[in-house]
Amino acid sequence: MRIRTGPGTNYKIIGKLKKGSTVNIISTKSNWGKISNNKGWICLDYCKKIQDNKRTPGVYIVTASALRVRTGPGTQYKIKTKVYKNSKQVIDYTKNNWGHLLNNKGWICLDYCKRKL
Repeated sequence: MRIRTGPGTNYKIIGKLKKGSTVNIISTKSNWGKISNNKGWICLDYCKKIQDNKRTPGVYIVTASALRVRTGPGTQYKIKTKVYKNSKQVIDYTKNNWGHLLNNKGWICLDYCKRKL
């Protein structure tokens, strides 16, 4: 699979992924996904999404430009506030792909965060 500088076949090829490779997608545009660490874009038509069950408490860094903090673990819950890109968030427990912010500040979707090691 080709890695490109942008979300489309008209962008320059900057690398390749072997079949079976695993990547983290931090944002999407149409059927294209941006690989974490700004490594480029891949066409999601040739990918299979796998469930990440390794969401554990700890410190996470927000990768989205702005991430909504909700009253519960899902998009159906009310928005309380926002947290912003590169901010550190301490998660005390998780439910599926949602993390509860320490001190009962609310919930964020961990799909838009990376775990700080």
